[in-house]
Amino acid sequence: MTKFANWKDLVMRAKSYNLASSILLGSGHKLLVQNALEASHLSIELAMKATIKKNEGNYRRTHDLTELANMRLPKSQISIAQLAIAAGDAGHLTRSLSYWNMDCRYLLMEEEADMRKAIEAYKGLYEWIRSNFLT
Repeated sequence: MTKFANWKDLVMRAKSYNLASSILLGSGHKLLVQNALEASHLSIELAMKATIKKNEGNYRRTHDLTELANMRLPKSQISIAQLAIAAGDAGHLTRSLSYWNMDCRYLLMEEEADMRKAIEAYKGLYEWIRSNFLT
């Protein structure tokens, strides 16, 4: 298996999943909204992993956004979640994690409106992580 060489590679992949989500969502095809949701999730997951790696940390193989948000960053000894709270900007994280459910990777959400709300929250969190940690 190929591993990502550095945090910049993870940033590039996070950006590509965020773009894929926008394209899928913009297609107007109702069945692709679930795929947009999954791509949004992957963009956040990879952005968090890039943040951890950029701060000289290691993460175990996980797709759990809550676990990644709560991992301590070695350089600062606090987590992404704690940094969001300290900055008074925990809203994006809280909204996104409230939508987070591992079952979304395997089951369809019933309401398209719910998926769109989750995607909007994920995109907000992706942008917050990108602008605060990965620029």
